[in-house]
Amino acid sequence: MKNLFILFMFLASINFFGQTGKDYLLQGNAKFKAKDYEGAIKDFTKTIEINPKNGQAYINRAECEFLLNQKKEACDDWAKAVELGKLEAKARIKKNCKN
Repeated sequence: MKNLFILFMFLASINFFGQTGKDYLLQGNAKFKAKDYEGAIKDFTKTIEINPKNGQAYINRAECEFLLNQKKEACDDWAKAVELGKLEAKARIKKNCKN
């Protein structure tokens, strides 16, 4: 219940002040922790729309996609994250993606 309350308060404050790419990233992270993977994907996608060079958003979205068995999308996002300098995504590609 405490986590849901924190998420509610966070979402309420964002709706009042407007959202930035960082806000969507944080909101997506909260939804990921709550296992709302589809909701998290939407927020990470908004982060990417605002800042297409945010490699962390690609990694985070890929993790959600992978958990939802959207493996091609996950592999594409991990590859984009590597392209943007997030080299930690290479291990996920090696383990989960066909060359």
